[in-house]
Parts: sequence; structure tokens; C-alpha cells
Amino acid sequence: MSSSDHKAAAPARVRVFVLTVSDTRTDDNDRSGAAICESLKAGGHHVAGKAIEKDEPPPVAQLVRQQAAVGQ
Repeated sequence: MSSSDHKAAAPARVRVFVLTVSDTRTDDNDRSGAAICESLKAGGHHVAGKAIEKDEPPPVAQLVRQQAAVGQ
């Protein structure tokens, strides 16, 4: 499949969940997460949620699996 075929077959809007992985970020200072949400919304995408998770693999993996299952 060419890149143009891929783009033609892709949905115009997608559901996304923004996850910031950080030991220091909070809702008050997570500027990059907020900017990503704003950019996605401006592009017409559905931001289903946003979370900040500490840099610990098990809870990050659990949240990713949980959100992936919601989208199915």
C-alpha cells in the first residue's frame, strides 16, 4: 500500500487518549499534554481522556491496555 493509498483509507477523525508519563508533572504544569490535547481537538479528533502516570511500567501498561480495550 502506498502512502497516498494509506492516507485515503485512513479515518478523518480518531479517538485518542493522551498519556503523560512523568514523576514530576501535574495537571497544573503538564503543558505538553495540554498542548497535545488542544492540537488533537483542533484537528477534529476525539480526545477521550488525559492522564498523568508516574514512570512505573506496570501501571502505565495497565492504563494503556485499558484504554486500548475501550477503543475496540
